Amino acid sequence: MVLQSARLVKALETDVRIEAPETVKVGSTFILSIIAEGIPNQEGGLAGWQVALRWDPNVISCTGETINYGYWSDHLGPFFDIPINNEAGCYMQALTLKYPATPVVGTCWLVNLTLRSIAATVVGSRFEIEADKAHGLEYVLFDHSGNYILHNIVDGQVNIQPVTRNVSILDLTISPDPMHVGDIVNIAVTVRNNGDVAETFNVSVHANNTVINTQTVFDLLPSEQTVIICSWNTADASSGSYSVKVYINTISNETYIEDNVRVKEVTIVPEVGSSLVFGPLLMFGSLLTIGALVMSLFVAVFRKRINSTA
Repeated sequence: MVLQSARLVKALETDVRIEAPETVKVGSTFILSIIAEGIPNQEGGLAGWQVALRWDPNVISCTGETINYGYWSDHLGPFFDIPINNEAGCYMQALTLKYPATPVVGTCWLVNLTLRSIAATVVGSRFEIEADKAHGLEYVLFDHSGNYILHNIVDGQVNIQPVTRNVSILDLTISPDPMHVGDIVNIAVTVRNNGDVAETFNVSVHANNTVINTQTVFDLLPSEQTVIICSWNTADASSGSYSVKVYINTISNETYIEDNVRVKEVTIVPEVGSSLVFGPLLMFGSLLTIGALVMSLFVAVFRKRINSTA
């Protein structure tokens, strides 16, 4: 929480202050505490309080209150049946001890509010503590005799940031290597959720312009990763070079998409025993055979002529 300058009533040791996270994401829920600190032993200490809190209703919504009843064995109140007004951005509540409960000295939290951030802010969203001036009150804290316990008021703010949404491809592996026409090629794709919320998205695998496989990853949690496995039957593929490309569809409000694609170059060679491999060899062998026959015929004719001359 980023504290603002204290609004000093007097130079006092007692504060009524806010405690909350410094930064939250849009859509997240957080707790804000209103705390009384440095309560003096004035008429025994704190015997009652009545507080108002204000915020920007366009940025924050309050969903509930938790009052601290633990420091008084018995009490009166709370006195406001509907303490939360989200249209106005206001909370109002009051509580007092009931005899024979003992007043409080030192530090205690008065109430915890459950809040939800509903919009991002360029600057922090301020929370302002107030006395219930509408009912003529000037301070928040009271002693057993109903006198004010004089105190400072320390406001605060929470910085609300947009939710980060990003998924990425971490790795792409392809086997076997080398691969032949007719092989069943195994493709493994590792994807990760780098964002702040669970994501559902599609992963598509292509060989050149042909879609091999598309799978959906459901509800992948933030900072989690998973492996997508698919097979490519190359029985109908031609030998040659292929670009195996993996794509993740762009999710809503994802700003960095360069890591949503991964490409790997592979080569498919003719299958072992194919005519593309052995055809040239057979042709070369045939030529050798024909050559040998021609040479044998030539030798036979040459010998016959020599014998005739003799």
